[in-house]
Amino acid sequence: MRERKKIQAMLSIEERERRIQVCNLALKHFLPDLKGISLRYHRGMRVAWATKDLTLREEKMWVTRGNDFFPLWHRQLGCGGTACHALASLVFWCRGQPTLSVSTWRCWAGARYGLCSEVVADILEAGGFPKVAKCVLCGIELLKGHDWWSLDEVKGPCCHGHEGCRQRVS
Repeated sequence: MRERKKIQAMLSIEERERRIQVCNLALKHFLPDLKGISLRYHRGMRVAWATKDLTLREEKMWVTRGNDFFPLWHRQLGCGGTACHALASLVFWCRGQPTLSVSTWRCWAGARYGLCSEVVADILEAGGFPKVAKCVLCGIELLKGHDWWSLDEVKGPCCHGHEGCRQRVS
């Protein structure tokens, strides 16, 4: 069995803070039911939001179990699975981990999902969010649909399940 290493770019503190600012700007146009949702870094990535009645402010550290994509507390967030995937992609990008591409955000902004407006994708693209996702297993650019690989501490987009490198390593 081939040894796999965790893929994560070492970001400077300034670059991480810049990415967090870009994401917080995008979050103002995303998940409108979650008032004041924001990301910040304090001994790890944290997500903060106000409750629906605006009486409490929640803040949770982004912690996942094993190879899970969602944080342990995702049900407390009050949004669906696609919105949680989108939020996870922002957290991964702020950490320097492989993430989905801007084209995925454009898809989520379309009529089929209606998750956010095109403004969110424009903000992320202008802020340097990846234009193209790369397979975490073989490194090729993923131009069309892709899967998500999560095994042995390696997480990120990968070749589609029925073709490409995933069939060789599964």
